[in-house]
Amino acid sequence: MRGYEGDGGKSKRRPKKPKTLKGHAVSEEAERASQQFIKSMQPQPNEPNSSQQIHQLYPTRHLENETPEQYAGRISPDPIDPQVENLSQYFQNQHHEHRQVLEEKQWEEVYGPMFSCFYDCAAKTATWGDVEKWSRDWKPSCGCIPTRQRPVVLIDILSRKEAQVEFCHCQPDQVRLIQMGYIGATPKFPKTAFSIRLLQLHHILWKHCAIAMLPFSKAIDEFLDNNNPLILVPHNEDEFEESVSTRHWRKQLSRAVDAFREMLKREKELVARVMNLEPLDQLADICPKCYGPQVVGKREDEPDYILCMDGNFQHRRHLKASVEHSNNIVTPSLFVQPCEVSEMEESLAQSQQPRQKMEHIDRCTEQHTAANDTRNGTTWKHCDDTGLFGMACRHDQMIRMINIVKSGEKSYFPLTMINHMVQITQENFGERKKLAFLYDIGCNIEKGIIRRNQFPFEMAHNLLKFGTSVFHAYVHEWTCQLRYNPRLNHGWGMSDGEGMERLWSHLSPLISQLRYSTKSHRLSAIDLQEQWNRQRQMQLGAMENETELQMKHQVEELVMLEDQLRATQQEMVELGQTRRRNRTEAQTLQMEQGPDNLRVLESEIENIIHELGLEYFRNLPGDSGQSS
Repeated sequence: MRGYEGDGGKSKRRPKKPKTLKGHAVSEEAERASQQFIKSMQPQPNEPNSSQQIHQLYPTRHLENETPEQYAGRISPDPIDPQVENLSQYFQNQHHEHRQVLEEKQWEEVYGPMFSCFYDCAAKTATWGDVEKWSRDWKPSCGCIPTRQRPVVLIDILSRKEAQVEFCHCQPDQVRLIQMGYIGATPKFPKTAFSIRLLQLHHILWKHCAIAMLPFSKAIDEFLDNNNPLILVPHNEDEFEESVSTRHWRKQLSRAVDAFREMLKREKELVARVMNLEPLDQLADICPKCYGPQVVGKREDEPDYILCMDGNFQHRRHLKASVEHSNNIVTPSLFVQPCEVSEMEESLAQSQQPRQKMEHIDRCTEQHTAANDTRNGTTWKHCDDTGLFGMACRHDQMIRMINIVKSGEKSYFPLTMINHMVQITQENFGERKKLAFLYDIGCNIEKGIIRRNQFPFEMAHNLLKFGTSVFHAYVHEWTCQLRYNPRLNHGWGMSDGEGMERLWSHLSPLISQLRYSTKSHRLSAIDLQEQWNRQRQMQLGAMENETELQMKHQVEELVMLEDQLRATQQEMVELGQTRRRNRTEAQTLQMEQGPDNLRVLESEIENIIHELGLEYFRNLPGDSGQSS
């Protein structure tokens, strides 16, 4: 469509003013290009006949009724100067970075008062499970004058409303909302708050099915649309036309969930500080079966702890994912600190000679693509964090993890895990613990340790033992299998070394969600999911204990019945050896009822053996010590 010409015709289009820094830069660049074009159209003083030459070569009939400004407006501007665009993006990123850093600092300042109020109100409301008390205002009376009121959108499982909330200067805004049963989306001056029981619901759903933030927020919003008013916000695409739209809750809900999880994290840290657990006690909290009291009857050649290690490259993080601007990225306790990994990497680089890199790669190592890092050029090209390396105990409990950054499964990852466990289990008094590790190329790890003379004390005293995972052992040479296959060697029990594969399967629902998350969100989400897996395993262990207790009662009952059966049979034999005329009436009655009593006892014994499911429990030795 042509532009506006003359006084009549169509109305002039309303210009749109830019609203962003980049838009202002584009507008200024277009204006500058227009001014340059206008100057170029004006005649130069040293060329008085240049305008006549232009009129002769190019007809100017279409310029008779237009001003130079109108004609310049119809000319497309020159391309945007890259320097202007880069400068605009720089200032925009700097502004966003300053806002993010300031918000993180404000969150850190308010977390302390929030934590105190959070658990104070949790005790009063049965962790917000009391239907009548969860939304009660627990704010104590204060003499703050004046108070201020602000509208806050309050979102719950069953309601969504905008209410006037009274704030005062004696406490942060987040503390005021927690006293009402809500957590705000921003540390200061929150406009949106979510009920704590809604955040609890999201946390439980996330533990069981790893639900993403966007579908959960949309589902709650759609569920609340039936009986609650819509919350509208201005949406001005045009300066002269006012419009509104419904509010989207994903970002606000994500911030509230982060604050809720921070409360759970601080509770765990408080318990750890109060109990003052040693490193080995912390491992016992992860897996009591492995690191709790030692089982009586262990042979000297058996290892104290058996662990398995493996890497996973599905849990990658894209290079263009969300980026947090804070330099203080918190590493959860589940992950080994990056400085430990760097120290082991530097130690290997110093001990390895230039010619040793390709000389000591055997056939077992060549069979594993993760070990020789052949996928480096294609897989890690668009990734920042390229995977995870984990270590688990023989009961499939995650002990530690390493975040892999722009590399494959390097040899210093398992060596870092080995060094970490050696330092944790090292005792100042008494004997050191014997550790056994199952790894895809455990043979190569042991050969490298011997070649570089690492862990000299442990290797000299036979405190380190290595093996290959069961499913990966058949890729190795037969001579290697005879030495490292846990099924062909003593001391490994039924450990298969594939516990990490089962844990990777458990963490697989998080792959798509964490591909574009921030680094802190990625690490904390994996840590929380492993905490839930540990809790679930403990609950299953409690169920197993009840089953074992029931089986113990059944075995005791079986022993008692078999004792009665043997005693009845012995009495029948003794009575059968006496003469009939010498028997009393009671003995005669006992002889008559004896076969029936034997059949009843045998029937009860058969039922219990059938419930136990093993013939091994038949003819157990009891108090009588006799056999049937």
